[in-house]
Amino acid sequence: MRIAFRNAIAFEQLRWDNWNAVCDLMGDDMNDQPDGRTRARGLLPEEAAELFPLAGIPLTYRGLTMYAVIPTPEGDQLVVENDWIVRDRDGHLYRKQG
Repeated sequence: MRIAFRNAIAFEQLRWDNWNAVCDLMGDDMNDQPDGRTRARGLLPEEAAELFPLAGIPLTYRGLTMYAVIPTPEGDQLVVENDWIVRDRDGHLYRKQG
């Protein structure tokens, strides 16, 4: 299957089997940000539920679903397993639902 995203220079699907590739894509966004932005990182279900209370994260399935948070120009976004993390030509990260 061929996947294409407009204005994307790189993208990875958030999955357990390619976490290293996801980390490579998030790159410097995983470091502490001097401007106070959230750093990109993986989240435990409890952390995801606390940061995104309206997302309806089922805590009864702890450890089974992978979560991440990414900083975007529009604010922090929750990424759920099988969503795509996309880096655009301007270097910004975005989430596309998987």
